[in-house]
Amino acid sequence: MTTLLLLAALVPLALLGAIAAIALRARRVEAALRAQLEGLAERLDQLHVRLEVAEQDLAMALSQTGVAEGLLLEKGIADADEVEDMRRRLVTDGSDPGDEDVIH
Repeated sequence: MTTLLLLAALVPLALLGAIAAIALRARRVEAALRAQLEGLAERLDQLHVRLEVAEQDLAMALSQTGVAEGLLLEKGIADADEVEDMRRRLVTDGSDPGDEDVIH
């Protein structure tokens, strides 16, 4: 009889211990996931800055291209057809734009 009472008292304690262990594990997993999420947010911010810089570089390159084309035409070094042919050649000879979509 005393053994049954002892078991009846130990079972709830064992269950509480198991629940506490599960809760502790859940807190650890949550903390790890929060840290990972913070790292991803920081990386996203860095990528955002890099994208803005790339957009500014692209705008500057396009502007410089326009100036160069204008000078070639204005100085008579090339006519409009030659400029257009060169532009088409550069676009078709360039690498596939899909290859550069990979973020390092």
